[in-house]
Amino acid sequence: MRHNGSVTLSVCIVHWNTTNDLLTCLEALQANPYTPGSQEIVVVDNASPDGAAERVRPLYPQVRWIQNATNRCFAEATNQAVTASTGELIVLLNPDARVTAGALDTLARFLERDGADIVAPKLIWPDGRVQPSVRNHPTPKNVLTDAWTRPVPGGEEPQRVAQPMASCLMFPRTVWEKVGPMDERFPLYFNDADWSLRADLADLDTWYVPS
Repeated sequence: MRHNGSVTLSVCIVHWNTTNDLLTCLEALQANPYTPGSQEIVVVDNASPDGAAERVRPLYPQVRWIQNATNRCFAEATNQAVTASTGELIVLLNPDARVTAGALDTLARFLERDGADIVAPKLIWPDGRVQPSVRNHPTPKNVLTDAWTRPVPGGEEPQRVAQPMASCLMFPRTVWEKVGPMDERFPLYFNDADWSLRADLADLDTWYVPS
């Protein structure tokens, strides 16, 4: 990855009717940015009825804002955001997530130093509890028994995992190009499960990085 002053990391956020969360998310990104290179933020607004554009854009004019006329759901809007982005590193981030100090740098360092292809952080609830965020790939059996939807905490050591929640995922653009975009036949749910499975089948390593 080049650290020569060009945009090196793109944070891609899909937003629908979550303006207060989005404002907090952007505030955290501004306070705790990616520091080895520059950072851009791309927000796709899926026709939010809560006046998001009028509230957010004046406060964050540096954000690249894509305004959809209709709700095009998560998969398509994610593909829009990634296509519009320019960074060599991509972060998919939910608008209700708040990055903490050094989090983006730590994930990027793990990618470079440890040879991972995709990395995901530990997720923390607002009260400090660890949010279970690691799943197995879905199978007919575990979907029918609801077993796959009960993720367990990933522990305190980095480990290879099947499917972390897509609340926050970081990977090089070359990984997106290899795996391909989100499958828009899964407009709202299961698109991240499908994408993680395709990454696994492409022999790409996904890691949980609790630090």
